[in-house]
Amino acid sequence: MSSASSTPTRRGVVNVQHATVDKVMPELVREIDGKLFVDIALKDFILTVWGVEEEVVNFIMGESWVLDAGHLEEYDKCDLEPKMYKPFAELSNLLLSTTMTRVRQKFPLDSDPQEERGSIFLWHDRGHKTISGRRTTRKPDIMAFSAPFGPEHKPLWFFSRFAIEFKREAKKGSRTGKGRRTPATTPMASIAEAPLPSTALPKSLSHLPSSQSIATTATGATSLPSAGIPHLPTSSKKRKSSDAHDNKPAKRSRKGKEASTVKPCEPCPITQEHTQLARYALECFVASPRHYVTGLWIDRYDISLWYFDRACILRTVRFDFKTDPHYLALILYAMNVCDDKHAGFDPHFVFPELPHPAGTAPPHTHIVGSEVTLPLNDKYPGRSKYRIEESLYAYGGLLGRGTMVYRATPLLDTDAECEPEVLKIFWPVLTRPLEATIIEDLHKALPEKWREHIPEVTYSTTLTAAELELPRVKLMEPSALATLEDRQHHVLGMKAKKKLWEAPSAEAFMDIFVDCVECESLSLLRNAHADQRKPGHYHAYQEGRVLHRDLSENNLMFKYGDDSHVRGVLNDWDMASRVDENGENEVSNATHRTGTIPFMARELLVDGTPPPHLYRHDLESFFYILVWAAVNYDFGADEPRKIDLVVADWDADTLKRAKVDKTDFICDPSTKKIIIQRVLPTCTILVPWIYSLWSLFYKAQRHYGDNYDDLPKDWDHNTLDGHITFETFMKAIGRVPR
Repeated sequence: MSSASSTPTRRGVVNVQHATVDKVMPELVREIDGKLFVDIALKDFILTVWGVEEEVVNFIMGESWVLDAGHLEEYDKCDLEPKMYKPFAELSNLLLSTTMTRVRQKFPLDSDPQEERGSIFLWHDRGHKTISGRRTTRKPDIMAFSAPFGPEHKPLWFFSRFAIEFKREAKKGSRTGKGRRTPATTPMASIAEAPLPSTALPKSLSHLPSSQSIATTATGATSLPSAGIPHLPTSSKKRKSSDAHDNKPAKRSRKGKEASTVKPCEPCPITQEHTQLARYALECFVASPRHYVTGLWIDRYDISLWYFDRACILRTVRFDFKTDPHYLALILYAMNVCDDKHAGFDPHFVFPELPHPAGTAPPHTHIVGSEVTLPLNDKYPGRSKYRIEESLYAYGGLLGRGTMVYRATPLLDTDAECEPEVLKIFWPVLTRPLEATIIEDLHKALPEKWREHIPEVTYSTTLTAAELELPRVKLMEPSALATLEDRQHHVLGMKAKKKLWEAPSAEAFMDIFVDCVECESLSLLRNAHADQRKPGHYHAYQEGRVLHRDLSENNLMFKYGDDSHVRGVLNDWDMASRVDENGENEVSNATHRTGTIPFMARELLVDGTPPPHLYRHDLESFFYILVWAAVNYDFGADEPRKIDLVVADWDADTLKRAKVDKTDFICDPSTKKIIIQRVLPTCTILVPWIYSLWSLFYKAQRHYGDNYDDLPKDWDHNTLDGHITFETFMKAIGRVPR
């Protein structure tokens, strides 16, 4: 099984610094390569992803539909892509209005109708408006929102429900109609679809409102009819002939009879054009907590539906909405009735309704104030609800861990006031040990006095893709699912700690630093000397043998003890791996690079598959953190300084550049001197440590280079022949292991 998503062999989208389109797009293409699966049936997508009931789907597909001739003619004449947005939105508006009316007539409202839901708005501003995301800026073609939206409202990725990308026409391919060609990426696939088993279908949770309203804002936002549908009857009787509408149907396309050259759900290459839609999905993921994002790809008349989650991308067969308007009617209806869960938003979150000028604020405008209700866990009684106070971190990639970190206040059943904690939500691969399990095992294995240097877990839960009812589980064949790195939803609540740069002084930083170095050595190395200890110690430490593998300035944290002195805390064990008695990684994918670029060992900074991650690599990371702090941390300041240029290329855009810059520092005394000259006045006490550790790594490198062509048989690669060990590291900084 490939592990490229969990432990990338390239820099990846998430690690792109100063993100621009030119930098993000190539990495995005690499990230999703091999993860796109095509030819999902349209009907199955509507049923499973957007949660429309099968009876309604069958009804809409069995009806005759006519597109507004005036808007269709205007759309036909568009020679530029931005001109297509308005006629398409207006054409869709009228078609959806008719669709909602017919569905209401077929399935009347209950005598006690439920609360009316808001409308879907198609906002476009003719492609002129630039929307700033947390990764890049974009001028999206059309964004779909779910509340009244006017000129006074700011479009945000946070509450965008669907991503929509337009293309004027395909550049290559065979002609299928007058003056039009289909895309050449894959041929038009079969749209003769069998329904999913009824037992596997999610139910729509909304209802029809009593009225519809259609409006277009000054900025081009088009309001579609209100989103609800009634709780539908279970009867599957066909419509009576008297129910038929006196509309002349469009001639059905026979493309659905053509065989696809791509087997359903096989991986397919993604084109550069398609990555535009993937970028919209990325911005939605970064902006708000979601399980998945959906979107539409519209190439003149051809439409396909897309699904993105943290493990894969799915694409339906395409259809021509000009010849098959029943599919367009079905899609518009589904988008309109789709509730938050089926739109992909994390259903554990309840977003706040914030006031705004018109008195009808769009939902999902900000994460702060949201309440999170998670599954109960008997290990942590009374802890399952939180209120979000601040967003601390958002994963910058499309596929992968998808880590979101929040400062959140526990909402207990009692009236007791709680201090804010940290809530971490992410998607680890199934082959990795869970972070909560790693931390729990460390608390059991380490001596009691060292447990305060490990995170304090206050809550955890794990849900599989099947338990979350992620659509890919039902839409993909087992053989296709087996090719993916399956991921599960892991949530951790932890006591909040302070960041490393917030240390009150350089002296305090030194204590924090040593605590973290010793903490990892205890979690890893105690077992190596078990034969020198009492027999009981061997059993106590062997279960705690883990390698952190992702040391960075953000993972070394601290708290204040009861004596008001600082205590270093080694945080973020989600990339850790267990090691055996010989110090070898036990997990099958441990040979793939992990870490945070500026602090990674030089040996790991290679494109392609890097060497196994060793303990000495983590010691090298500690050294880089020390130097980074000395030139960047103004201890006692209220906020962190801008990164000094002398170490800026440790986080260069390419791994090669970062490796070269670090190698210059380790191997060139003049470069070392330049960096030490940049040490801040508040950090001069760290200079002796830097000199000593630099000498340690310099001599190890020289020794390795001198013997490279004829290494002795007993050469210890894991420690560079004994040069880089916990003991030599501690000796270099003049500290005696406790």
